[in-house]
Amino acid sequence: MNAWIRTQDGAVQEGDPVTGHQLYFALQDIRPAAISRKLEQRAADAYDFAAHANPNTTHRHYDRRTVRRANATE
Repeated sequence: MNAWIRTQDGAVQEGDPVTGHQLYFALQDIRPAAISRKLEQRAADAYDFAAHANPNTTHRHYDRRTVRRANATE
């Protein structure tokens, strides 16, 4: 990951910790991010893409959309 980030950001040196860098990602984040993107776009194949028999499983484990909350009116 350090080598790839160095190709994008010249300020990063070899051996620098990159876990806090804005370009850092873990491979475990790719699947949930892809499923969340499909859910955001309301894609018809989002549940087939996730390959879960029950859509609740998809929402419980992979839906990382932010919840928008309304402000209380007075």
